[in-house]
Amino acid sequence: MTTTRPDVFLSYSREDQATARRYAEALRHEGFNVWWDQTLSTGEAYDSVTEQALDSARSVVVLWSKTSVTSRWVRAEATTADRNGVLMPVMIEECRRPVMFELMQTAEHLHWKGDANDPAWRAFVADLKRLVLRGQPPEAAVLLERSAQQAGASHSPGSPLAAVARNPRGSPVLKIVGAAVVAGLVVAGYLGWQHMRRLKQARAAIPEIAKLVDAGDLNAAFERAKDVRRYLPDDPLLGSLTPAFTSEYSVKSTPEGADVYARAYGVDKDPWVHLGRTPLEHVALQRRATQWRVEKEGFVTVLRASAANQDAMGRYFSPKAGELDVKLWATNEQPADMVYVNGGTMTAPYTTLPQATVPPFFIDRDEVTNAKYKEFVDAGGYERRQYWEGPDIRSDGKSFSSKKQ
Repeated sequence: MTTTRPDVFLSYSREDQATARRYAEALRHEGFNVWWDQTLSTGEAYDSVTEQALDSARSVVVLWSKTSVTSRWVRAEATTADRNGVLMPVMIEECRRPVMFELMQTAEHLHWKGDANDPAWRAFVADLKRLVLRGQPPEAAVLLERSAQQAGASHSPGSPLAAVARNPRGSPVLKIVGAAVVAGLVVAGYLGWQHMRRLKQARAAIPEIAKLVDAGDLNAAFERAKDVRRYLPDDPLLGSLTPAFTSEYSVKSTPEGADVYARAYGVDKDPWVHLGRTPLEHVALQRRATQWRVEKEGFVTVLRASAANQDAMGRYFSPKAGELDVKLWATNEQPADMVYVNGGTMTAPYTTLPQATVPPFFIDRDEVTNAKYKEFVDAGGYERRQYWEGPDIRSDGKSFSSKKQ
């Protein structure tokens, strides 16, 4: 009497025996432990062994055909499997299934001839694996993968395992090679299981990222997404969430070859992160206020800042249009304690003010102190027309702008 719990119990009508054999062999190649009535040993009682295998099977694959739908045995086995929650129905021939199974999702293999790469077969095997592995410890997936690898290797023409199987007392070299292949398959199976586990974890993390976005924790969403993207780089749902917590920048400098660093604005304890050298394209950062540092040997280091939805020039942008364009001045060219501002066309958001074009200019790095301001006044700064070109400065009706230098 059999004592091994089968992964798959194969239910079919006697007229479909040739098709059932094809399924049994194909499923074994996928690593499944398959039970069908051809595995009965001489002397075993048909009814008791079949019932035991049916009740203990982790899945029951029922092959529906014109003859199996009229078989009392197949109907009973399908009903038992449905009651146990392990039914995997397959349509191998156009037919009308018993009424209770008509509304059940059924794999359609009307034209399947045993091709292991057929998309319908691969989808069926994937669903079957999920059912068989349900409730089992993680190592069960490793064992299943290992069985599949060994089944494929042992049936490959000219494979070392096949050679050892044909000649178990033959060449020691073949035995060593066979052992090495088995060891390799074990490792490959384990790595495959690890990869599948991480894929599952990555998929489960996407709803968590959506919750972080809803809660406004964009930094945590960005960091979580980096791990998920390693395993699901093209996931459409993750792609739709990404603009909510990510900004893309292009970074240019004159001259090129400057090192670019970034960190969260206002968090001086955070280390600067080196992003590369200019020019840079498609630099993905957290959607947050960012502090930038651009430096090159022999030139004055430039510091810039950008808001969560602005580029470093103060212009509002879409998630893929952030720009940082830096002019670097040689250390002997830029006035001391001053900062260069690129200028450009500016728009005040949420107002009706027109655009303003501002030419490039230098501005003091720090605010003017009282001592510096007094020095400016004492030196007649308000009386020098070149400082006040354009505006008419008046005091008590008297124009300062009209004074001679």
